[in-house]
Amino acid sequence: MSNADTTKILYCITKSNFGGAQRYVYDLATNLRKSYQPNSDVVVAHGGNGRLAKKLRKVGINTHYLQSAQRDVNVLKEITLASELIGCFFAHRPNIIHLNSSKMGALGAFIGRMYWLYTLVASLFTSYPVPTIIFTAHGWAFEETRFSLIKRRIMLLFQTITVILSTKTIAVSEHTKQVITQKCSFLQNSITVIHNGVENFDRSPKQQAREIIQANVSTPIDKNRQWIGTIAELHHNKGLDTLIEAVRKLKDTSKKDFHILIIGGGEEKEHLQSLADENDASDIVHFAGYVDDARTLLHAFDVFVLPSRKEGFPYTILEAGI
Repeated sequence: MSNADTTKILYCITKSNFGGAQRYVYDLATNLRKSYQPNSDVVVAHGGNGRLAKKLRKVGINTHYLQSAQRDVNVLKEITLASELIGCFFAHRPNIIHLNSSKMGALGAFIGRMYWLYTLVASLFTSYPVPTIIFTAHGWAFEETRFSLIKRRIMLLFQTITVILSTKTIAVSEHTKQVITQKCSFLQNSITVIHNGVENFDRSPKQQAREIIQANVSTPIDKNRQWIGTIAELHHNKGLDTLIEAVRKLKDTSKKDFHILIIGGGEEKEHLQSLADENDASDIVHFAGYVDDARTLLHAFDVFVLPSRKEGFPYTILEAGI
């Protein structure tokens, strides 16, 4: 097969943990060549060396490490990351640049458009591919109420520019599209809604799933009580602090016939554990930590809850509903 017959696709994402956006990239990267584009050459550029990177390498997907990619904004790091992205684009010469996450979208679209201009000129003299730039909006940072109004307006500006610089933007839900087009109606035709999807998957029987979860927590869980569970990254946006505070209110009404099971890891683990202690709920709220392919344990729960402050189109809701 000649290089001219191969579609080179470069997925770019900031972090390489395994949240929703990373799951999206993993599903696309692994299924595209297998099911839809056998002639594709897929590379995933990422920051960190988390589970996404390891899972991709395990199944033979090429990865490109971006040393300066991180969630927090740092001017020097962003300048370095811009340089790394330029090198990445020239190294792989992609036909499609697919950007994911707000920060990677903004910087990637800007650098990607400059690279696009270069390839447009180069294509007049050589067979250099001119890339299509796609950005997937899994949600918008300017929706996050933890930021000040000024910061949110700056984020809106940058994310509007991201959509403008991209050839096409994918919103994972109608709500995600409406949130920005209500503020910037001229973006209406630039954004297409494509919902997340899941394949059917095996689930552990209820008793087996509960035994696996029990093995991951240090305190005993009464099997005769209601198991209310969630699978989520331990991050502010997931609203798990609200869930824990709700436990205290339920305890005050003497409704104690339940346990809260939280499956997932993340930066807020210690804070959430302390919050459970402060609300006298450590005997009810249990942290099972990160569990690989945790969706197989959904049958352990009597009730599934997702108390997020913001979401795009969460996989866990789809999986819990199957």
